[in-house]
Amino acid sequence: MEKFLRKLVKACLGLVFRCLHRDLPEKTVDAFLQFVKFGIVGLSNTLVNYVIYIGVLFSLQAADLLPDADYIAANCAAFVLSVLWSFYWNNKYVFSDEDNREKTAKSTEGSSESLTEISGGEVSGVEAGSESLEEASDRKASSEKTTDCSTTGALLKKLLKTYLSYAFTGLILQNVLSYLWVAVVHISKTVAPLINLVVTVPLNFILNKYWAFRSGKGDGAVDKKQ
Repeated sequence: MEKFLRKLVKACLGLVFRCLHRDLPEKTVDAFLQFVKFGIVGLSNTLVNYVIYIGVLFSLQAADLLPDADYIAANCAAFVLSVLWSFYWNNKYVFSDEDNREKTAKSTEGSSESLTEISGGEVSGVEAGSESLEEASDRKASSEKTTDCSTTGALLKKLLKTYLSYAFTGLILQNVLSYLWVAVVHISKTVAPLINLVVTVPLNFILNKYWAFRSGKGDGAVDKKQ
């Protein structure tokens, strides 16, 4: 699927760039491919949101629960679960390449530091003796535990940012734009949501790429002074 999408994106962009008499950079292909994958996840998110909304709505109506607010409860449940769905696939499928690059960079940095420590250890070992296996094992276990905690914290931070991003574009901005199109410009209520997508989808992509899924310098990092 990944290879097919890449070939399709490259072919479409290639036509545009040939018309402009310019070479097609691979970075442009990568960026547009990422946006396409984000759009695919977004479409699946819309479907999941609707299915959950209908399921919860019918369940509440069948149980005669919240008769005056069943649609609101269904909408809230659909929002929470569909954003969680989007977060999982964006983290695993759309923005995974960026995480892998960051992990590779950190791994390379860690390997260099390890080599330095080993070299220094060889010199100091001659003078002061080697560290006991028990102490080395304890230090390794402590380091792995700290890494796991840091990774979990970074993941939860991304999840919170994802909810805030979708809340802004899906709840606040959607309503503001809908009011503008319907009340001011007098566009049909059924057409207004479609126009909103032109604004909200690219903005949501930017918020997720450069904010929600952008790891800070301290995210996932292990304190070197263990």
